[in-house]
Amino acid sequence: MASRWAMSFLRGPVTIAEMGPLVERQEVEFAKDETAEEAAAIATGSHAPPLATEIPVVFAAGSSGMARPSLVVSNRISVQRVTLDLYRELEEAWQFPVDDEGHIEWEEGARLTEMPEVVNAAPTDLRFPGAAPGALSNELDSAEGSFIGWRARRPLTVLINEQLKMVADEGEGAEDFLARCLEAADRADDATETRVRRRFEGRIKTLKKRLDRERDELERDRAHLSSRRAEEKMGMVEGLLSVLLGSQSISSASRKAASKAKSAAGKRRMRQTAEAAVTESVHEIQRLEAEMDDLASELQDEIDRIAAESEEKAEKIEEKLVKAKKADVDVLDLWLMWA
Repeated sequence: MASRWAMSFLRGPVTIAEMGPLVERQEVEFAKDETAEEAAAIATGSHAPPLATEIPVVFAAGSSGMARPSLVVSNRISVQRVTLDLYRELEEAWQFPVDDEGHIEWEEGARLTEMPEVVNAAPTDLRFPGAAPGALSNELDSAEGSFIGWRARRPLTVLINEQLKMVADEGEGAEDFLARCLEAADRADDATETRVRRRFEGRIKTLKKRLDRERDELERDRAHLSSRRAEEKMGMVEGLLSVLLGSQSISSASRKAASKAKSAAGKRRMRQTAEAAVTESVHEIQRLEAEMDDLASELQDEIDRIAAESEEKAEKIEEKLVKAKKADVDVLDLWLMWA
């Protein structure tokens, strides 16, 4: 007696999902109303393997070779944030690959610029596997809910300026958004600048009135000084002539000279007082003009400060992640596409 070793190459149990295509293939092969040509075509994989799902099955236009399934979804997403004055609604298109076991690879999804061009009948050059991946039917049955959950977990990235309560528009670049923020900040500060200008204008108007009065007074002081100088010169000449021509004796001339000297001293004091008044007016005008210049510089500094703060406020732009709720995601189309 001796033992004999045997090796089996049987694959093992067939799953329920795999039984369907095999049974259907047998039914097709032995159906009496089918032609031999159609049965042969199915056996060689010219038709997409059947799936127990209600999701539409489409084919990429112009595709050829061995086909692989993928999930194509178009959706609308709406996001609203009252605190940011944000309302964003956009339509998207996505494509998700399917692995060999039939699981949808959600994290490998790619954003499409538009929905692909598809046809309802398989292109003649497109070949299909003998059976669909085992888990694909179950995956497709829950695909819509899975997609909504996946999309809700992916936040929208938006540019915002919280201080200005502004959000970049869809497709608006950082530079364009900054320019819009600068314009908005400048408009917002117009009222502040107006208040500052009015406050300074009142002080400038007061100084201008005082300056006008001092200039008028200076003109009067100069006219008065000119008159006093002329009187002083005339008095000196008259006194000298009176002493030289009108005196008959030395003692009389001496008395007249003393009197004229006293009168000349008085005129000199009045001339000096007039000169002091002119000097005082000139100094006061210079002081007021310097104060006007300082006030104008202070106003310009205040306006520059407001402008700098506006620019700084406008430049505080940041990216913010805004998540949508599941209720904000609407599935518009969902296809299983062979390509």
